[in-house]
Amino acid sequence: MYCSNCGNQLDVNANFCDRCGQKVKKADGLHDQNDRGNIYEDKKANERPWPASTDHLANEQSHFPSTENTFQQPNDLETMGSSEFDEQGNSPNDEPVENSLEEDMLVYVGKNNHFYEQKWKVSEVKGTSWNWSSFFLGIGWLGYRKMYKPVLIIALIFLLVDVLLYFFESMIFGSSSFLFTLSNGLGIGLGVVLGLYGNTLYQKHVRKNTIQIRSSYDDTQKRNFMLRHKGGTSVGGVFAAIAIMLGVYVIPSLMIPFQSYAIEGVKGGTFYEYPDVTIEDLFDEVFDHTSWEFIGTDSDYDFVEFSGMMQSYGYDFDVTIQFMIDGDEFEVWSIYIDGEALAEYEIYEFLDYIFIEYDSY
Repeated sequence: MYCSNCGNQLDVNANFCDRCGQKVKKADGLHDQNDRGNIYEDKKANERPWPASTDHLANEQSHFPSTENTFQQPNDLETMGSSEFDEQGNSPNDEPVENSLEEDMLVYVGKNNHFYEQKWKVSEVKGTSWNWSSFFLGIGWLGYRKMYKPVLIIALIFLLVDVLLYFFESMIFGSSSFLFTLSNGLGIGLGVVLGLYGNTLYQKHVRKNTIQIRSSYDDTQKRNFMLRHKGGTSVGGVFAAIAIMLGVYVIPSLMIPFQSYAIEGVKGGTFYEYPDVTIEDLFDEVFDHTSWEFIGTDSDYDFVEFSGMMQSYGYDFDVTIQFMIDGDEFEVWSIYIDGEALAEYEIYEFLDYIFIEYDSY
């Protein structure tokens, strides 16, 4: 049994509670063990100075203004638990750092970007810097660095020189030797120019394209992707540059109906019987209104034609002499005087007559 005052468990024969001293009433003290808590709680409830129920507090809250706290403690699980980090400790939600124009230019260059960065610094100070790759490889280097526009310009310049060589060699220069030498020297000259100014040319190319990409893409990741895609190097670009040269220069130049080297070979040559004077000097002395023309080729030979006017016994004669060229050697193929072809023996007699006239001057 239990004390009705404090709930202490009592001996069955006890008259007083050994904890609080309350006199034990046998009838009151005989309770089931399950009623211990109820007896104790009822006793304490009677001793509380406030009501046992707090339901009335809800009604009393309406008499006071609301004081809702606007501060909210951040949920650590929400802010940190779902984050993932890369190997450098950067969250994927972090904004990428914005590159400067110079840094984006290096991204555009790609391979060997620090080499070109140093070369560009030298060019800014000295005005130029040397590049052995551009000197030796020429248009191949331009294609490798994806500079196709300069390749096109070079091909057009080469083609223009050949056109000038064909149309204006006799009218302007009197001799094709000047343009012929210029044409042969263009290859070496191109290498020297690219060696000296290739780095500067590439810097302008990179800067222009980088600015265009930066203005087209605000997203840093997309921008970096396009810089690497549009820039860098390309082995296929080498073949593209060769294709441009073939299509714009080499193939069209083969369609020009002349071979200047054949004309120059005859003009600078001599006859076996008269080795001391070139054919050009000989004909310029004896004939008036001279001109030279490449008239055709077959599988084995090239043909060059000389035309001029000759005075003899008070008359003017139109003379045409055709030469057949076989490699480094040539011979007189035919001679026409006023449109009539000379026989073989007459050809030798006429050539002797030319040298007699030359010696008489």
